[in-house]
Order: sequence, then C-alpha cells, then structure tokens
Amino acid sequence: MVQFRVMKPTDSSFFLRLANMVGWGMTQQDFNRIIKFSPNGSFIALDNGEKIGVVVTTIYGKIGWIGNLIVLPQYRKRGIGSSLMLHSMNHLQESGVRVIRLDAVQEAIPLYRRLGFRDEYWSLRHMGKGVKNRVMRTRLISDRDLPAVYIIDHMYFKSHRRPILDYTYSQNPELCWAAWEDNNIIGYIMGKDGVGNVRVGPWICDPLRPDIAE
Repeated sequence: MVQFRVMKPTDSSFFLRLANMVGWGMTQQDFNRIIKFSPNGSFIALDNGEKIGVVVTTIYGKIGWIGNLIVLPQYRKRGIGSSLMLHSMNHLQESGVRVIRLDAVQEAIPLYRRLGFRDEYWSLRHMGKGVKNRVMRTRLISDRDLPAVYIIDHMYFKSHRRPILDYTYSQNPELCWAAWEDNNIIGYIMGKDGVGNVRVGPWICDPLRPDIAE
C-alpha cells in the first residue's frame, strides 16, 4: 500500500534525481528553497518503504500552488500520481487556501482535469541559447529597488510572496533585473542557476507593454 510522508532535508538526492530525470535541471539550491518555504507541504510517496514519487506545494497567502509532481517510471499508470495530487490538495485545503493552481505538461492535463482543475491559460515553456543584447531602461535590481518589486509583483500575482522574492534575489542577484520609466517600475525578471541552464522566473510586466517584456 502506498503511503505518504513529509519530504525532509535528507530526501535531497532522491528529489534531485527525479527532477533531473525529467530534464528540469534543478539544483541543491532549488531543493533548499522548497524545504525553507514549504517545510511541511512537500511529500514523498512510499511503497513498502521505497521512495517512488514526490510532489511539492507552496502557499502564497490564500493561493496554493502544486508542482514538481514526479513518479518513478516503473510505478506510473498505477494511480500514484493521482494519490499524490489528492494528498497535496487536502494539505492545501486544510491550510486554508482558497484557490489551488498548477502548471501542467501536456501529458498530465487529463489527470488534472479529472481532479477538478480547469484550464485557465496557456503556460508555455521555451528553451533557447543565451545571447547578449543591448537593452535600454533596465538595470540590476538593488536592495533599494525591492519595495517597488514587491508592489508590482502583488499587483499582477494577486498575493504576497515577498519572502520568496527576497530569497531568489539573495541567491542570484546578478540575474535579477527591473525596467523603469520615469522612475516607476514597469517590470522585473529574476533568474535562477540550474544544471546547465538558467531558469527564468518570476517574471512580471505591465501586460500593455510587450516591448518591456522583451
């Protein structure tokens, strides 16, 4: 019978093995961030004591987010992914969140729809080679810029996530940039070092300014 327990710091190697098995390029820094901000909200699935799957939840005020759902290939098609999802959904509901969101890869969409999730918008994933460009009206984020970052982030994300923004900025300040117009922030972007890549996000911009998003 499959059982669940809270993911612990000692699960680092298992989590990273699964995450990189599916090509996410995650690092120890990513795992540390999960443990820091969701110490009781990420779960390991066990089959007779063997670790076979994982799921991560994060709470932003009244918004709950589910991610990093992975099951070992030899244990798939047995309902373990569904069970992990239900376990994480119960945790979020018991924690008082009002809305649960997630990103979905194409092959997982039927599962999430069966669990009651509805399509909200396309969340595209892109890969490309980094090239250096001349960009106007942007500068590296500094400590004094962070209050403005919090404001524009809350304006569009609709919930406070200052601690995670602070942590992301502290880990890779050289990858955190903001765009300004008349001394007003109109967008920001943060990056995280991965295994052989840099992952972009969070990334917030005035939707009426696609030129700034670019």
